[in-house]
Amino acid sequence: MPQKVWLSLIYFPAIFGAIFVNSGRVNATEDNFSILANSTIEATVATEITTTASEAIEETTNSPVFYSQTPFLNNEEIEQIPQVNQLQENQLPPTEEFLNLPDSNSMEQITNVNQLRDVSPSDWAYEALRNLVNNYGCIQGYPDGTFRGNRALTRYEFAAGLNACLEVLAARIREGGGTTITSSVTEEDLVVLRRLIQEFEAELATLGTRVDDLEARVAFLEDNQFSTTTKLAGEVIVGVADAFGEDVGDDVNTVLHDRVRLNFLTSFTGRDLLQTRLQAGNAELLLPGTVFDDGSSATQEGRFTYDGSNGNDVIIDILRYRFPLGDRASVELIANNGLHHYYVDTVNPFFEGRAGGENAISRFAERNPIYRIGPFGAGAALAYRPSNSIRLDLGYISNEAEDPSEGAGLFNGNYSAIAQLVFGTRYKLGLTYVHAYDGTSASDFPNRFVLGGTGTAYANLNPAQLSNVTELSAAQLNTPVVSNSYGIEASLGF
Repeated sequence: MPQKVWLSLIYFPAIFGAIFVNSGRVNATEDNFSILANSTIEATVATEITTTASEAIEETTNSPVFYSQTPFLNNEEIEQIPQVNQLQENQLPPTEEFLNLPDSNSMEQITNVNQLRDVSPSDWAYEALRNLVNNYGCIQGYPDGTFRGNRALTRYEFAAGLNACLEVLAARIREGGGTTITSSVTEEDLVVLRRLIQEFEAELATLGTRVDDLEARVAFLEDNQFSTTTKLAGEVIVGVADAFGEDVGDDVNTVLHDRVRLNFLTSFTGRDLLQTRLQAGNAELLLPGTVFDDGSSATQEGRFTYDGSNGNDVIIDILRYRFPLGDRASVELIANNGLHHYYVDTVNPFFEGRAGGENAISRFAERNPIYRIGPFGAGAALAYRPSNSIRLDLGYISNEAEDPSEGAGLFNGNYSAIAQLVFGTRYKLGLTYVHAYDGTSASDFPNRFVLGGTGTAYANLNPAQLSNVTELSAAQLNTPVVSNSYGIEASLGF
């Protein structure tokens, strides 16, 4: 028999067994797909291949085996090749080695094209997730609580939504005792969910890693933060100042002063705000702010926004609480040291600094002086927005709210009330009205509501200063004062 034919017959059982091995791998794949549909994954590929290879060997047991009687290789006889049925199964290479044979021509697996594109509304996965959302309400990330399934999603966005549905369905199954019969979760939806999990397995794994990382960061912040509901915001101002000019006097020297504020900003619901501000400072007034002997008036125009000294003693400078009243209104309660500019829109966004270290450096430049008419005291305010471009403010302040004596109290003592209407957002127009009453005597003039901290002593109706340059009697100076003030403000945004 020709040598080529002989060799062909020798290799025929091996080739025939390899064919059966490949067919076994196909069968294993089909079996695995069937198993996956029932949410159970078993490592059966290796076993299937080994069994199929054994069956292939058994089928070749009855095949004839030929060997040559012709000597070769220097007339040395070749040892007879054993029959196939004489080979033990453990003499074959292990199945794992067979599956992992190196292939010099093999290439690394590349990313599937489907994993490089977004999930569009026309994809089956998108429609499947939309049905799960409609059935179980597992995505409620929009303000109106709806799932707007009308735009393409990245695979990671889709995986986030899928993870949300997975958690909701898992919670329902746990509540139902671990079965779909009592949990209102259908078997059809579980099958769809399994298929989605299989297709987006890589994205879900990546998402889980990112979530774990974020949870670790949040845990670190929770362990090291000051409070779960309170933030700290501080401000330190250090200034070097001097005053120059005529009628200043030789007693004004260069000074170094400071003011420190520490705000505790607390929120209990995420929409409310409790502000507790501690303050200490030693910024004395540079100018005396009094009337000179010649009758000329001193001025407070040079006062800084942050001046005012308490010897650097720490005090509770402001305590107030703001909370929403519906969707378009808010209420603010002020316990002490409040003025109207704390809660209204002063329509001066480029200079208003709330007596802080930003924007205007002088008090006069901060805002219209009409907002300073009134005592530093306790009160309440209401802000209402009928639309995004209209705001209405109402406020009431009293510096004798805690005094129960006659002529005092919240409504019988000194007070200041404001009503303001502001139009616009970028371009604003404000209309302001302030009605105030002050019955403080001349001996207690520092507490008069008209002592606004800007303007001349005359403009502030300071009784002690007016008595130096006028012929008004003490009784006349002690007369209660009623103020009706009107203001108009405008700002242009660029």
